[in-house]
Amino acid sequence: MSPVIFYIEDQPEVRKFIKEHLENNGFTVFDFESPTEAKPLISQKKPQVILSDITMPNENGLEFLRDVKSNPEWKHIPFIFLTNIGSQAVRDEARELGVDGYLLKPETTVERVVEEINKILLTKAVT
Repeated sequence: MSPVIFYIEDQPEVRKFIKEHLENNGFTVFDFESPTEAKPLISQKKPQVILSDITMPNENGLEFLRDVKSNPEWKHIPFIFLTNIGSQAVRDEARELGVDGYLLKPETTVERVVEEINKILLTKAVT
């Protein structure tokens, strides 16, 4: 069974592009426009990784990360940000909240996203 990825991105073109590449690399991807759409399905679909933007309307990715890591049923799920925000303060906050990976959109290829997910899945399988 292929690993399940939840991908949260508010820009439809970016979401479609990344989703297609992840699926072409063997992942089952559920994509969402916002954390509000994704949260009700986490317990049901049991994603192996959550990949999320930070800047989104209504609820930002940092709030979503906080919710995931504070939920006893979800806190084990690896969480990766794929974002345009390169601020060290935001990176530090994400790290304090328990983010597992932090990738910057302008300098990250789709292949790098796949590498990061695979690295995290491998690390999780070993521990």
